[in-house]
Amino acid sequence: MQCTSCGAEIADKAIVCYRCGAPTAIPAAPKRQQTAPAARRRPGWTLVVVALLGALMAVLGALVPQTDAGGGARTGLYAALAVTGVVLFWTLLRRR
Repeated sequence: MQCTSCGAEIADKAIVCYRCGAPTAIPAAPKRQQTAPAARRRPGWTLVVVALLGALMAVLGALVPQTDAGGGARTGLYAALAVTGVVLFWTLLRRR
């Protein structure tokens, strides 16, 4: 093989010319390993869930004073508030 820069005879597997130092070929770039794309999270979905749960807590909290103190409705509203609060807290923790 001949050097394209100076014309000297060089070995076929030579990386550079022995006479002038010119590269004989551009080295191939190392191959990248293809990795699976990371799963994308929907940032808006969590925000919607938090907003809906917050609105549900507000509605349930507004209904508590309007129920009879001795009835089971107040206990049910408190239970629904507690469950909604736990789910809201869990959703916020999971978002991180």
